[in-house]
Amino acid sequence: MKIKKVVIIGNGFDLAHDLPTSYKEFALTYKNHDILKKFERLSKEIGSAEKPSTWYSFEEEIERISNVQFSRTIMDAQSREDYAKRTQEMENCNRLFFQLSDLLMEYLDNVYSNHKISILNNVKQEFLTGGMYTISFNYTDTVKLYTKRYEYIHGNIKDDSSIVLGFFE
Repeated sequence: MKIKKVVIIGNGFDLAHDLPTSYKEFALTYKNHDILKKFERLSKEIGSAEKPSTWYSFEEEIERISNVQFSRTIMDAQSREDYAKRTQEMENCNRLFFQLSDLLMEYLDNVYSNHKISILNNVKQEFLTGGMYTISFNYTDTVKLYTKRYEYIHGNIKDDSSIVLGFFE
């Protein structure tokens, strides 16, 4: 079938289906979790003015932390010992990002598995249009309720062993 229309969906699609998948809900659920606390500490150490409040600001914070860590490793290391220390800090940072990714997968799997999702008639009608292909930036299976013609950009909590969080794998 020839593609006539490409639909790009993001978190708003899951939110429209009453799934609590906002960053605010995730952060509230895990506010006392060691991994999220480590992220917030690292963010403060790097000089962040405030906690992320949206997925976009969370991803921006990941990028900012990454840039600072990379810069410290490459630019600030004055000796082999400095370089080794900075490299270890960068590896610790990457490990934290992987742990955050796993925590997000756990959260979304729990949210998705424990909510009954109703098909929205107006959305269903849109997906009945012939020649439609969907690109999903979501991690959940919500798109699968409407079509078999889709591609996940950052991975899927049911089909993949890990997801891309921000721009990390």
